[in-house]
Amino acid sequence: MFKDISALFKRNILLYFRHKKTVVMSFFSVFMMLMIYILFLGSQHVATIEHTLERYNVVAVESDLSWLVNCWVLGGLLSIVPFTAARAVLGQLVTDHEQKIIRDFKSSPLRMERYPIALILASTLVGMLMAIAVMLVVCTYIIITSKHMFPLLVILQVIAIVGAHSFMSACVMSLPVSRMRTNQDYSTLCTVVDMLIGFVNCVYIPIGILPTGVQSFLRFLPFNQATELLRHTICKAPMQAVFANVAIEGMQYYESYEGVSTKFGPWTVHYWVIIAHMLLWAVVFFALFVRSFSKKDDQIG
Repeated sequence: MFKDISALFKRNILLYFRHKKTVVMSFFSVFMMLMIYILFLGSQHVATIEHTLERYNVVAVESDLSWLVNCWVLGGLLSIVPFTAARAVLGQLVTDHEQKIIRDFKSSPLRMERYPIALILASTLVGMLMAIAVMLVVCTYIIITSKHMFPLLVILQVIAIVGAHSFMSACVMSLPVSRMRTNQDYSTLCTVVDMLIGFVNCVYIPIGILPTGVQSFLRFLPFNQATELLRHTICKAPMQAVFANVAIEGMQYYESYEGVSTKFGPWTVHYWVIIAHMLLWAVVFFALFVRSFSKKDDQIG
């Protein structure tokens, strides 16, 4: 069993990295978003924080403001990389069906129920690797511009969250991908997903701008919760620096408005509830994916 899964897992990883265009496209939207923030939206975000601080007659150090804004952006970027990377690896399923490669697997000693497991594991690992690569690049930028480094504990916590998020993203995306019959259908799905994920995760704008009902709906989704958990972990130290001389209500307002913590009214959702929620979605969608794959497999016969 483990030998078959290992072989399929290795195959999926190698196929992903063999197609350099696919790897580049996994990064493209992320770095386009980063450039938009650097060139346009960063100053607006700083102005929002300064406006909050003015209520308390506090002026923050410019480097601390830059540190906080860049960390907020990093949390958003890390929330979409696992999703885009996972759906790129899952595209191999569509190719295998369209090119009839799946028939070769069926005629081999391989047990087909191991195919979905290997695909999900490969998607999860690629999502983690791509997220870590983005984190290294953005952290280098933060060190250069803000002169701040992340403690090892924070880095390990972020990697753990990214791992859970990558697994959930792979499982959730596996179901719609398994329904695609051609690579053209798959490309259309990717376009729609890439457009929606930035909005769902509130990567472009603070969640506080949206109507209350929309905020509650988005905050129920595990993708948005993962974003807020990442931002809470990454932004904790810079928030303490920026809001050091501000009443606790000021920081709480910022956390709620900017989506740095998951709140439903006065209640804050703890990190272990978010992780459990993410894993629950992963298990449910993986079970649905296996069922969908089995039906498709039976039709091939």
